[in-house]
Amino acid sequence: AQVDRALLVASEVSVPADVLEQTERSGIEMAEAIRRLGGNQPVYGRMLRSFMGDLPGMLQGLESFVAEADLPSALMNLHTLKGLTSMLGARELCVRVTSAHRVLESGAPRDEQAEALRGVQAEAAVFMSAATPLLDILDDPERAAPARTAPPSGAESKLLVDLLALLQASDMRALELFDRLRENRDVIDPSSLAALQASVGVLDFDRAAMVCRQLLAEVSS
Repeated sequence: AQVDRALLVASEVSVPADVLEQTERSGIEMAEAIRRLGGNQPVYGRMLRSFMGDLPGMLQGLESFVAEADLPSALMNLHTLKGLTSMLGARELCVRVTSAHRVLESGAPRDEQAEALRGVQAEAAVFMSAATPLLDILDDPERAAPARTAPPSGAESKLLVDLLALLQASDMRALELFDRLRENRDVIDPSSLAALQASVGVLDFDRAAMVCRQLLAEVSS
């Protein structure tokens, strides 16, 4: 049944069925993640590569926060990891991260926190091993996102300005405004929109504001 599923998914994305089967076994639901990005496989590839580049540093930071009993920083790190792994379809790693977040949030003893951290690190190693072969396959310039079909109108520019103001104020209404912006994906660069979604999705409003400023600079040029 798993092979049949891999063949079905392979027909929807440009990844060999045997590679997809292996990633499924390793807990990566790549096709579902690509669907959430509107079927944009190259954007998923760029996001995956960026995440894999950041992951070792995030894990090192998490280990330091736990060792120093810096609970707020550790929880923030895990919250960000949870959002990113969910967006990328890293199912098993997301489960481990969510479990570790629950352990730390509950104020569990230090040995239990350390055990939860080891679980995250072990699953991260499995993820990295399974995801690495995907990078070259996903990096296909011929399948790059299509060019904008129309220039951004004044309405989209105003949405970006309003969104930036809400993000800078850490106002949760930014989530609703971002949903409105996504409805205009045909006139917004897909990779920038995906980066904005990644930041908004984990409530990283500072990073989202930075991406929003870049978008504003693009549409104003």
